[in-house]
Amino acid sequence: MPRFDDLVGVAQGAGTAGPQIAHSGSIGAFLFDPAAPDHAQAVARAEKELSASRIDDCRH
Repeated sequence: MPRFDDLVGVAQGAGTAGPQIAHSGSIGAFLFDPAAPDHAQAVARAEKELSASRIDDCRH
């Protein structure tokens, strides 16, 4: 998957539960723990880090 290392770095830096890769590497996602007290902040951090990494085709 192109930019796999970038996605793993964002996942770790944002505090996600981890990355998910699908469709032979053409789609990447992050797993979040909805019960975590900082869930909303983790989502916001991931969005910010994706933007900073110039990975900008994001949906949630």
